[in-house]
Amino acid sequence: TLPPSVRLTARSPSRLTNPLVHGRITTARNPLSPGFPAETAAPSLGSVALTQHHHDPDTESLSVTSCRTSRYPYMAPPPMPRTRARVLRFWCAMTDQPAVSVLVPTFNRAIYLGECLDSILAQTRPPSQIVVINDGSTDDTRAVARQYGAQIEYTEKPNGGKSSALNVGMTRVAGDYVWIMDDDDVALPTALERLAGCLDRRTDVGLAYGARLNGVTDATSGAIHPLDEVAIPTFPEEQLFIRMMESCFIAQPACLVRRTCYEQVGPFDDALLRSQDYEMMLRLCRRFRGATVEGPTYIHRIHGGRRGPSGSQFDSAARAAKWQEFDAIIFSKLRKELALHEYLPEANDGDMRSSATQRRAYLHRMKVMAFKALSKETVEDFSFAFGESRQTFSLSPAEQDVFASIANHPQALSTFVLDSDGLRVVDRLSNAELARQIKVQLARGLSWYLRRSVRAGEGQAIRQALRALARTLDVRTTIALLKLKVGNPT
Repeated sequence: TLPPSVRLTARSPSRLTNPLVHGRITTARNPLSPGFPAETAAPSLGSVALTQHHHDPDTESLSVTSCRTSRYPYMAPPPMPRTRARVLRFWCAMTDQPAVSVLVPTFNRAIYLGECLDSILAQTRPPSQIVVINDGSTDDTRAVARQYGAQIEYTEKPNGGKSSALNVGMTRVAGDYVWIMDDDDVALPTALERLAGCLDRRTDVGLAYGARLNGVTDATSGAIHPLDEVAIPTFPEEQLFIRMMESCFIAQPACLVRRTCYEQVGPFDDALLRSQDYEMMLRLCRRFRGATVEGPTYIHRIHGGRRGPSGSQFDSAARAAKWQEFDAIIFSKLRKELALHEYLPEANDGDMRSSATQRRAYLHRMKVMAFKALSKETVEDFSFAFGESRQTFSLSPAEQDVFASIANHPQALSTFVLDSDGLRVVDRLSNAELARQIKVQLARGLSWYLRRSVRAGEGQAIRQALRALARTLDVRTTIALLKLKVGNPT
């Protein structure tokens, strides 16, 4: 919130007549900055509605005694007037800023497309090119797009899915940076300024990315309404590819990529009807470093509309199953392509001569396979890590973390323990102490899984968890588990 009284100045009297101040309230870097130059400290981000203010025409200043700020930072202002948008694009060209191309593939989302395009045109650092690719829509998509005239480039193609639409759009990209927006989402006004600014500063990275807000459509106004923020994990930059294999936390609308990076990794995979953006992000993260920006960059709209191309549509309730299906395809292929050392940060092929490093790499690959519901591959990697070993050793802290991660991840726990022979291969270990350590970690996860299943009243899951716990908990494992619960692992 603003302090009780703050004095804002502007270079144009017309700016002060607008009752909505949005964007950055800091010293302007150019005469078309969306904020007021500030004489005193003020919020750097957010929407500020002035409720009590006085305009002094002699000093070109505004005294604010009362205001209200948006509940969420980075909230979108009203759509930017076309004249101002054109002048801002001219300003960016004159200052020699790298150009940004925005691709918006769309299929039967006319009801949402306009709000998406308005949010792109309202960016505080406007793009130089907006390409809308109509993937064979049968609704009013064409009519909505035509309302924007020369502000966008519009093209149509027969329906073939998001990948094919994006590949068509990529052939028209003229900018240095590429931003892919989903047709039902809404960009926050400073998103491009923050993402592009990161790439401008960090010439060593190929992509910049941020968090998102989840949102729903307001029943009264029809506009998007934010609910909560979905944060991104924090970790060293060199771990980006490994972390992305574990979970997809970078969405395309939250990510800006150098055009040259897309050119080097090749086109989107037309065979993937879902998870095509995840597969592309994995290719990019494998080759290039990424950097994060502060705060959310867009609002992801949660709605019940149908997904997929015309020949393979499904309801929103089936999204998770579809993602799992195509993630399995992606990672089955990736497992064959990646060298083992790529599952460890800052490792190389020569490091695999160490049995401890090799075991750690197999375990990390096992964790990724478990997260993607690939049971056979998960058990196989466990056997590669421990199956032939006759040495007596204990799990290192990093190895214990792998099994703890699997135990705390419902899908991974089901993959390794409930739906496969994972416990059987653990029982076959010749190192009894090692088997006990693994079972302790798995038992902790099974106890949590059982409690969750009981609360949800899921009978089959309850029976599965009880059978697995019965196989896991012998006397020594139970004692070790109880010691962990009271905070005395010794």
